[in-house]
Formats: sequence, C-alpha cells, structure tokens
Amino acid sequence: MGFRGLAALPDKLIITGGKQRRFHYDMKEWTGYGAAKALQIQFTPDLKVSEVIDYTSPEDCLPEDSEASITFKSGTRRSESLWVATQTEALCFSTQDFSLQHRISHPVFNDVHHVYPTLDDTLLVTSTGLDAVFEFTPSGEKMNEWSCTEMDIWQRFEPGKDYRKVLTTKPHAVHPNHCFEYQGKYWVSNMKKSQCQCLQTGEVIHLDSGNIHDGILVGKYAYFTHVNGFISKVDMDLQRVIEIHDMNQIEVGPKQLGWCRGLYCIDEYRFLVGFTRIRPSKMQMGMEWLKNRFYAKGWQGCLPTRICLLNTKTMSFDWQVDLEQHDIHAVFSIL
Repeated sequence: MGFRGLAALPDKLIITGGKQRRFHYDMKEWTGYGAAKALQIQFTPDLKVSEVIDYTSPEDCLPEDSEASITFKSGTRRSESLWVATQTEALCFSTQDFSLQHRISHPVFNDVHHVYPTLDDTLLVTSTGLDAVFEFTPSGEKMNEWSCTEMDIWQRFEPGKDYRKVLTTKPHAVHPNHCFEYQGKYWVSNMKKSQCQCLQTGEVIHLDSGNIHDGILVGKYAYFTHVNGFISKVDMDLQRVIEIHDMNQIEVGPKQLGWCRGLYCIDEYRFLVGFTRIRPSKMQMGMEWLKNRFYAKGWQGCLPTRICLLNTKTMSFDWQVDLEQHDIHAVFSIL
C-alpha cells in the first residue's frame, strides 16, 4: 500500500471509536461494544498506528445491564486537550500523555454522541438519547438545553430521571449528532431529518443526499458526512449546499462502503473519511441504500472499519488504513 500525500498531513491524528464484543447478526449498538478506544496515527516519517487510550466507564454512570456498550463517540480537539464522549460522559484527555484530565457525567446523558467546547469556555453535549443538546459549565453545571424536535424535552422524557441508567431510548425522533459554532451561533446535525439546525434561532439548512452525521467547520464552510457515503459542503453565509461528493462511485464491487462517519479536512480537495463496517441487523431498518448493494451475507457483506484518504479531484481513495486490525470496530472521530 502506498501512502501518498503524507507530507501534507499533520504529524499525528487521533481516531476515536470502540471495540466490538462479538460478531452476532443481531448485535445492537447499545450492547455491542466493550471498550472505548483511541488510536494515534503518526504520519511522518512513516505511517505508524498505536493505541493511546483504552477506557472503561465507571459503573455509577452505566445502565445496570452488564453488557451496556462502552465506546468513544465523537470528540473535539483543542490545543493540547481531547474532549470526547462516551455513552454517558464528557471526558477530557491530555494529548501529550493521554491522561484523563477532567470528567463530567449528568443524568441527562444518554447515548451521548458529541462533546464540543465552545469559544465561551462552555461545553455543548449532544445527548442523542434525549434528542437534545445541553450546555454545561466546565465544572459540570447545566446552563442551557435545546430540544432538537418540535416538542419540549420534558414532554417526552421524565424530569429528574437518571437517563444514564437507561440502556436505550430508541427509536430516536431526530437523532442529533454533531455540534459546531459559527459567528456566535450553535449548530447541530440532525441525522433523521437530514438537516443542520441552529439551536438559538431554529434556522435550518437542508441536506438532501441522505442521513447526515458529522458536521465540521473549516472557515465559512461546513462539511457533513452522510452515512450512505456522501459528503456535502455548505456555505454557512448562504446557508445552502454548494458541493456534493458521492464516494459510492469509487467502490463499485458488491461490498458496501460502510457507515460513513468521521471526517477530517486536509485541504480543499482531500479529506480523511471514516467508514464503519455495517451490522447486518441494519438491513431490517428500512435503509434502501444498504439493500441495493448488500449482496454478500453477514459481516462479509461490507468492507472493514477503516479510514480512507479521499481525493475529490480524482474521486478516488489514495490509501486506506484498516482499523479492525487495531481493535476499533466502530469509528467516530478523526481529530
């Protein structure tokens, strides 16, 4: 495998995700992962992959089910700090020695998908299980809350209940995922609505290429992954999609690309993209884009969990790194 273009990458990047417990056909996300993992990928002088964090959540913030999932979800890198979510925590690790520096856990945390430190030194936490985003002080005091649906959070959920102890609240109404801020406004990607929503004003940007996951800001542009293998580029001033890339045209064989989640912008034309091997049980979820290409049976019907260097000029993957060889079976962030 030739790793072209390494010189243009940062010296090191961090990959967050989880190790799978077993490979059952009907594996569920809320019980399928047994350890939160982070890898460091060093690009110079040669590509090197090493595990830097192997984390298990404490019992006090886990459901009583002995097989409740423990995995890293999406995070944000700030200077020498890595903020990252587990199902029920917001954690801060040093990027120098990967020691745990800070931990916040709160009863409103259920299936947390992202932690985002704002420019005002607060934390946005996407509690996907409550279809909501919460804002916290660094000490863990809840400041603000926003429902990502048309209903108030506490019309659907019970005030005062510890949702860290609830194994799952699925099905989610909108499944919010990823937060970012632009010109003082907070935005969140809502997967099931295929839209990006401003938390303060309710403004909405529609993305019609499929269910969205990550939303990362680069200058005035926001880039979104669609789980069905597309990337959309949004001009945040115009609040509309100006460019779409379809990665399905790159892999034309019978195996499915994977669940597209995790994005890092190298330059205008190149991106690192994460793909997670699709669980066969997702075939039962009415996702037609899976059924069209999921010819092989079971886990063999999908390419492995990996990161790929996408070149949008040539619409090709310049290289790929298999993450399953390093005990990551679900990839979330590339930071």
